[in-house]
Amino acid sequence: MKYISLAFTIFVLATQVSFSKLVDSWPLVVKQDSMVQFTFVLEEEPMLQTPEKLTLQYVQADSVRESGKAFGGAFNKIEFQIEGNKLITKPIKIIGETIHTLRLVSPDAQGKFRNPKVHGIHFAYSLADDLFQLRPYRGSIHTVLNFPTEAEQLQPHKLIAQLRHLGYDFACIADNDLAKVKNAIVSFPFKTDFTLIPAEEVFIPGKSAKLLAINPNTSVGKWIAGNPNELQKAIENEANSLKIDSKEFTEQVATTHAIIKKIKQENALAILVHPNHGQDDFPYLPRPALDVILNARQYDALQVAGGQKVDLDFTDYFELCASGPRVPAVGGPGFVPQADLARSITVVLAKSNSASDLMSAIKSGHVAAVFQPPNTYRRIAADFRLGHYFAFLLRYYFPKLNGTYRSEADAFNKILDANDEQAKQLLPTLQNYVNATYDKYFAVTQ
Repeated sequence: MKYISLAFTIFVLATQVSFSKLVDSWPLVVKQDSMVQFTFVLEEEPMLQTPEKLTLQYVQADSVRESGKAFGGAFNKIEFQIEGNKLITKPIKIIGETIHTLRLVSPDAQGKFRNPKVHGIHFAYSLADDLFQLRPYRGSIHTVLNFPTEAEQLQPHKLIAQLRHLGYDFACIADNDLAKVKNAIVSFPFKTDFTLIPAEEVFIPGKSAKLLAINPNTSVGKWIAGNPNELQKAIENEANSLKIDSKEFTEQVATTHAIIKKIKQENALAILVHPNHGQDDFPYLPRPALDVILNARQYDALQVAGGQKVDLDFTDYFELCASGPRVPAVGGPGFVPQADLARSITVVLAKSNSASDLMSAIKSGHVAAVFQPPNTYRRIAADFRLGHYFAFLLRYYFPKLNGTYRSEADAFNKILDANDEQAKQLLPTLQNYVNATYDKYFAVTQ
């Protein structure tokens, strides 16, 4: 019986340890050069009863201590106190603009820390004030109402619900019929903080690059169709100002620039859409014309994540960055199968997720295009400063919103499909979740 009891005791202890886990920790994002107190919440952690056996280790990703010296492979030891199932650190000085790691450990069987038992790890990101005062949002700059096959088509409101289910804070819904897009957005029957922005696909096949007008006052496409003489005059004015070697492509470049100017006259953002994509393996314009358009940088942003030739679009983006002023990069799936809706996104730092604040942030360069191919690592088109921060947000912050966004999207669908009363009651309870999550995980009270 003693052997059975001993075996049972070992089993119980092993079970307790297996359930031990870090269930929450905060803050995630803090202001650099500030004093920060971190909180760990652990469940079923027997070591909390013997805190003297626990060590909280700290290291900064750039390996630079507050003194300016390197960490040199040795963690800092951070003091803490236990309150129930919470571990609360003493305030510690966070320096630099980078990732910080706090690791709760206990010694190995030999009482050493060479291979300690890890009870929980928390990662935090510190930012300078210019970025810290802006809020992060993820979305699509270019989602079209139609899909490549008839079997995939969705009603516009079902498409919007699907985008919310994917975790988007905003989406630019696009079509070559601006009125159709605006109607889909205005008639969406739910109050939500999901920002929907109308966008118009604009281009003249064979004569201009493909462009996207984000939130135009009036339709640029209708202006093109209804004002041929005015358009031709605008093209001629652009052509006279061009200085390019090949006259063969002058009209194509001039036409693109004339349309971009018209888009901006409508108080819209002019997006050059995945320039290497086209139809039947032919780009929308010959490469010499595209090179001139890309390097002229008259557009507000370049869509590099989306379409079928993402690799080439990313290459164009980084070549532009190397040869001149940095171009804002954005992402959105465009005309793709439903399975690709989540693979090409835009991450923005803005004052709010209003259409005007998002557009201003994109224009100012507080934005990155993100491409997430299946079963591999994501790619981010941004400078290192933004790319490093956005990669952190995509891994540690945005997933905290996913559950609520999915619940909201499920409620949309239940109401759209069956006018479900329980779903109607659920929606108002989700309204403040985004703000509450931000307030919890960003050290906004500093």
